Amino acid sequence: MTTNDTFYLAYERYKKELQDNRDVHLFRKGVNSRKSPDDYLSMIVVECEIDEEWIATIEKGLHYINKAIKEDRQFIRNEGEVLPIEKIRRVSKDSIVDLSKHSNYITRVPEDVEDNVVPEKLLMIKRENDYSIYENRVVYTTLSYLKDFIASRLDKIKEATNRYNGVVQIKKKIELGYRTVDVNLNINDIQNNDPLALSRNSAMDKIKRIDMILNSVLVLLRTPLMQEVSKAPMVSRPITKTNVLKMNTNFKESLAVFDYVCAYNGPGFVIKETEKRISPLTEAQENCFTDIILLTSFLTYLFNNSLEKQLHKNYLLEEKRRQEVIDDEYIKKVKELIDKASKSGKDLGDYLFALENSFKALEQRVEDAKNEMKELIEKHQQEISDLEEKHQQEIDKLNEYHDELVAKLQDEHDIALAELEEKRQQEMAQHLIDTREALNKEFGDKIAFLEEGNQSKQEEINSLRNELDETKKQFLAKDEQQTAQIKDLTKQLDTMKAFALTKKYDDNREGFDLNDLSTQEAFDELERQKAIIDELFDKAWKNAKKVIKKKHYKIEKVKKGDK
Repeated sequence: MTTNDTFYLAYERYKKELQDNRDVHLFRKGVNSRKSPDDYLSMIVVECEIDEEWIATIEKGLHYINKAIKEDRQFIRNEGEVLPIEKIRRVSKDSIVDLSKHSNYITRVPEDVEDNVVPEKLLMIKRENDYSIYENRVVYTTLSYLKDFIASRLDKIKEATNRYNGVVQIKKKIELGYRTVDVNLNINDIQNNDPLALSRNSAMDKIKRIDMILNSVLVLLRTPLMQEVSKAPMVSRPITKTNVLKMNTNFKESLAVFDYVCAYNGPGFVIKETEKRISPLTEAQENCFTDIILLTSFLTYLFNNSLEKQLHKNYLLEEKRRQEVIDDEYIKKVKELIDKASKSGKDLGDYLFALENSFKALEQRVEDAKNEMKELIEKHQQEISDLEEKHQQEIDKLNEYHDELVAKLQDEHDIALAELEEKRQQEMAQHLIDTREALNKEFGDKIAFLEEGNQSKQEEINSLRNELDETKKQFLAKDEQQTAQIKDLTKQLDTMKAFALTKKYDDNREGFDLNDLSTQEAFDELERQKAIIDELFDKAWKNAKKVIKKKHYKIEKVKKGDK
């Protein structure tokens, strides 16, 4: 039993106790004879009109957001740290590259040339999957905005539509000769989350849709990817439109929802309040509120005169009297039963036995009727169950058809988007071709203009080029001269090396180690020096012969013009 049922039961019993009271009857008559236009009942009726555009837009966007989350985009983050060589577990390519740039990591050379060179420290790279890429942060920010956007509006809608606001006002002055009552009753009753207001809400279907959207947003925010992305800072406007946000349909539509929510300024719903007023009150309504006035007046009289104990004592006596009346009525019925038994010519036992059999037969009939009713109820419930199952099957079929239709529409939408994207790409390519041709033409015109303008400078360029060629020839000649000088100096150096080796051999013939000249490289060098010495010997011998001939044979070259 609900609270309303309990109050109504108590009120019905209260009216039943008062219905035969003369004073109550006179008081009600006095109230009904003085109707006032100021007496009224009223209730605020709330109608909510919700803009379906933002609901449909968010529903569509959540489809793409869900697909964007399922893409599970990430990038591998490399974090490097230079550690001592004993802490390096694995040497990677990045470690070798870093070592080639930092030779200072090698602080000692092994004593044995065949041992490996071991550095003191190396770069160690740690690779971790990072889901906090910019596009995922945009999706998380979108969901956060959607949660606040939807929750704030849903709370206001429910607060307005699920509220009961009732008012009653009664102003009367009742004069009955022996009694004057001046009444000023004013009640303003506001109840939130009223079940009757909730059941009468005309916008309930849209409210359920909004509830489902909010739950979907909360579920998406609890996905592992979004939980990981939530650790990174949220993005702020304006959003940088990366290639993924421009070209990927799922992320592009997610960003469109974000822009839509941020640009949406209105509340998204309109609340209309109308007053439903009852005035003047009917006679039955007047009597009901009269009972309240009488009860209030009685309670005032009771507490002011401290009559609680006395009236409670009277109440107990009255209850005892009523119970005695009930007991007397029961005794009377027993006596009547005994009189009927004596008049029937049977003793009381036989009469009671016959009466018990009658009761049993009657109980059997009642039991049979109950069984029939139970069978009817079970049959009816089975029919209801069959109808519900059939209805559920029809609903499932409709849902399947709806899902197929949505999937078909989605495929058609994706195909249309792909065609539009392809068309856009073709238009962009054609635009690029046209732009390139225009730029080529403009560039050709500029080149022609520059060539005409530079023709006058061509002779100057040719002159400079000739000067450059002449300078190059001079440089080459000088370079050849320097090369010859270098060759002569090289020969002189080689001769000095040969003389030094010969002198070293002459000075220390016995102690000279011929093994020093046993290698192929040393022997080749020795042969080369011998050839140089032989060449020097030949030149010196020719020069010596000339000197000898000149000195001993007095053969002189006759100069041109001598006799």
